[in-house]
Amino acid sequence: MAKKTSLIRKIYLYLVTAITIVILLIGFIGLSNLVLKEYVLDVKGWQETEPYWECEQRGEIYIKDDIVAEPLVEGELVVESAMSDEEMNNCISDAKGKRESQRMNDIKRDLAQYLAMILVALPLYLYHWGVIKKENE
Repeated sequence: MAKKTSLIRKIYLYLVTAITIVILLIGFIGLSNLVLKEYVLDVKGWQETEPYWECEQRGEIYIKDDIVAEPLVEGELVVESAMSDEEMNNCISDAKGKRESQRMNDIKRDLAQYLAMILVALPLYLYHWGVIKKENE
């Protein structure tokens, strides 16, 4: 019975150690990826490369036969801007601010996730590996 319990204990210790190593790897890889993308390579996300559709959708009225309609087929409708140039510029600057705020929130969320993975898995790994080393001595 003692050998069976000892075997189950060893399997448990090695399994938890292996799982924590995988979690640590994921955390460190994600953290490295985040740092490289944001601070070393300055990779642009879709927010920085896409046009400001928020302003375009809000600023266009589709007119067909003097009534407002949905654009069903391209070419059938005349597109007129419902916003002045100043309103459009204000909308674009607001959209830029919102996108930058969202990008920073995404970075903070990812950073918190990867750090949490590391901070939880590292003590578990150290404890279980310490128990394994102690039992093997």
